[in-house]
Amino acid sequence: MRSITRHESDPARGHDAARSAVLGRLAVVALSVWAAVDVLRMILAVGRYEDRIVVVTHGNPDVGPAWWAYEIADVLLPAGVAVPVVADRVWLLATVVAAVTFLGWWQRTRRANWGGLAALLVAVALHLLARLYDALTSPGAAAWGTGWDTRLVAYPLWVAGTVAVVVTASLCVRLIRRVAEDRHASADARGGTAPE
Repeated sequence: MRSITRHESDPARGHDAARSAVLGRLAVVALSVWAAVDVLRMILAVGRYEDRIVVVTHGNPDVGPAWWAYEIADVLLPAGVAVPVVADRVWLLATVVAAVTFLGWWQRTRRANWGGLAALLVAVALHLLARLYDALTSPGAAAWGTGWDTRLVAYPLWVAGTVAVVVTASLCVRLIRRVAEDRHASADARGGTAPE
């Protein structure tokens, strides 16, 4: 004889838990893609900077793999399409999708764990600082060609932003998985089943 699970006895609650589980899975995928896109965007930004140096000095790049990644991306894109513009747009799309899915999951689970949200805010703040730096050091801007427009300033800022994104994505994924495991454990303890 089959026992009635908690979700069968309370269909609304089971349906909500199933939605949370699906949203959690989507958030894990979106956060993972966001981290990967951010790493690629940082590599392309460093490669672009290395390309600026190679064009001026006619020497070899100091960060060869990043320069090669930038050159390959530049060749693969149609003429007139700038690699940084494409990288920034893909990064923005990945960021919005990751934020929306994570915040949707976070709101739906009604968990008051602020660690993932705080890490998300720090990552966004570092990227806003990096965007401000990029704007201030672009050709014709106030800091272009000054001591602020150097690898010693740019690379650590870009790397810090990327590290913040990867750490944030990892913390958020860990939180989602921990909540899912807690739900399974509590459902098992009650004799019911939790949605996958």
